[in-house]
Amino acid sequence: DVDRWYWENEGKVKAVGQMASEFCKTQDFKSDCDELNCRYYYYRLIDEDNKFMFYRKLNRPGITEKQ
Repeated sequence: DVDRWYWENEGKVKAVGQMASEFCKTQDFKSDCDELNCRYYYYRLIDEDNKFMFYRKLNRPGITEKQ
């Protein structure tokens, strides 16, 4: 159940309807680069040919590279 998963992971993942910038401000990052990685994780990264960038590695805790 999706609602249950969001409830169990509250504060660890961006809530539905929450802006990425607001969620990332609440996280304890070691550097500005970590905050930027957080923000970009929640946006679809698209290259100049308008194709999704599936090869990105953004180091989000609890999220595997396969997800």
